[in-house]
Amino acid sequence: MSIEFWKIAASLGVPGLALAVFYALFKQFKFELPKVSQVWAGPIVVVFIASVTFITYQAISYGFSNEGENIDSNNEGATDRDLAQSLTSSLHELESNLVVLNSLSAIYNGRSDHKAPSRLDYSESMRFFTRYFDLVFPVTYGEAENLIPFLSALDDASSELNSINTKSQINEFNNRSHLSLDDIRLLTGFYVYYLDGLIEKYLPKEFAYTYDPHYEIYSEKGDELVMNVFTLDGEPVKDYGTVLGLLD
Repeated sequence: MSIEFWKIAASLGVPGLALAVFYALFKQFKFELPKVSQVWAGPIVVVFIASVTFITYQAISYGFSNEGENIDSNNEGATDRDLAQSLTSSLHELESNLVVLNSLSAIYNGRSDHKAPSRLDYSESMRFFTRYFDLVFPVTYGEAENLIPFLSALDDASSELNSINTKSQINEFNNRSHLSLDDIRLLTGFYVYYLDGLIEKYLPKEFAYTYDPHYEIYSEKGDELVMNVFTLDGEPVKDYGTVLGLLD
């Protein structure tokens, strides 16, 4: 491997070096691995790097975390560490959920036949918002009263979406559910967007290497967006700034 390769890997921190070492080992010993579709190569790398960052940060902070459910308000350091751990878990969970939801959108729009292997889960995000919202967002507008109820609705819908694998099943889900698949994709991305301002304040800078800011729902040219809730003037809402305005 060239020195430039290792310099690029090192610039990505621990996750980048881990990925580079695995790549070098596989190339050196000529392991035969199953071929991955180009469609999934990017998301798999993103999830891998985010997972390594999450595991590394969890390992570092494990000895300092506050395991009790009641936070000692006088111990500011312990609160910040537990908050950072919870925020990291929430962002990792939301990013993983977006990979699954976008794979379902690809199935619906005929761009793929396969759903991402992860399962939808919003438990870490529920924990973060219910436990830390007032602390990290002391000043809000009208959106505050809607954030946890909508997050709870996503959590409720996740169990059904975990059993869906085909376009016809997605159609049935969209027709009978209050939130469509695209409503859920939009909201999930919105929660990442909403937490964006906390990353620099509460997380180690290594996390920034794996974080890709989101500003609107992911779609490709020709995709059909089906929204049951988030529409404006009869058109589906795409950008998260508009979502914030609708929640106010």
